[in-house]
Amino acid sequence: MTATIIRSEKPIAFAGVPAVLVETVFVAATVLMPIAAHSLGWPVFVVLPMFWGVMLSGVVFGWKTGLVVGAVSPVLNFVLTGMPMAPLVPIMTVELAVYGALPALLAQKAFRGNLYIGMAISMVVGRLVVLAGFLMFLGGPERLPGWLSMQFLPGLPMQAAQIVLVPIVGGMIIRALRRDEGENTA
Repeated sequence: MTATIIRSEKPIAFAGVPAVLVETVFVAATVLMPIAAHSLGWPVFVVLPMFWGVMLSGVVFGWKTGLVVGAVSPVLNFVLTGMPMAPLVPIMTVELAVYGALPALLAQKAFRGNLYIGMAISMVVGRLVVLAGFLMFLGGPERLPGWLSMQFLPGLPMQAAQIVLVPIVGGMIIRALRRDEGENTA
């Protein structure tokens, strides 16, 4: 049991109907989960609803698919719902591309399959991207303390939960898809 918790499942090839269906669910989640959060009055900067589908996409199908889903999700959301606000779309596009690609890439290339380390590093890098985007485009250093306390710090508990839960849920999906793949070839 310990080995499956420490080491992540290898991503599976993005091929076949089951993979397309699962990926469609991930992309739909990046649109529907923020709508649900807004409808329920949950602050999206606390529950981080777009992150789940993006990160699961990268964990399950590899960094390239995660990169694409991460980069497309904020734009798709903006076109379909008007959210996030237009000035945030470019920043969130880069941030979510990082969250989609970096965990799987780091686990594969640098940390011998340890997705947890990849997840933690990607959270730091993604937040640094947001911080850089904020400083360059949305406000100067004088507005930074307010932004940190209102938009950045409230999401940290959810990011910690995502570091733990995304590898577990992603592993379960990978095993289910592999099992389905085996049944279809038998």
